[in-house]
Amino acid sequence: MRMLGLFWTDALVFLAVLTFSNVYYIEIQQKTAEVYNLLPNRRKTADILKRLLVRFLFLTCMIGICFAGYSIKGLHVYVGQEAGTMLIQAFFSVVAVMFLFGAISYLCVNLSANMGLGIGIGIVVWMILISTVALNLPALFNFFSYGVKDDWYKGKITAIVIGMLFFFIGTVLIDKKTNKY
Repeated sequence: MRMLGLFWTDALVFLAVLTFSNVYYIEIQQKTAEVYNLLPNRRKTADILKRLLVRFLFLTCMIGICFAGYSIKGLHVYVGQEAGTMLIQAFFSVVAVMFLFGAISYLCVNLSANMGLGIGIGIVVWMILISTVALNLPALFNFFSYGVKDDWYKGKITAIVIGMLFFFIGTVLIDKKTNKY
């Protein structure tokens, strides 16, 4: 099950980077940013939060479906571990990292007003953090240490906190931005 968490984490991070990148950028693509910016900030914020929630729920359901499909063929757990506990840990591991990398992509696209650049930055950060460079990081910043270290959960909690901060900053940028697109 630990290998399952590692596999799904790597696979769904890439999907999260792509999915969260166009939460607001779609307004720029459709050339409706000027009209969208006429909305009151409270309404824009509510709309952006709804879009984020829908994407998060979609990806979380995808993770659930993937885990359910895998469990149909039978769970392989280590001696002394319960299948339910392992499943919850792996699920939490994948969701936390997906949340962080979705937030990185969302923030970078909003900062640069360039979806390609935002996606590229998200993928580069991901590639650095899955490489051997990350082996020397403290547990708080080792987001992909699930199943490798006993304190893997610290990195996941940090991922959620940083993700929330990045989503907040990205949403504030949209509210404060006077678009010249």
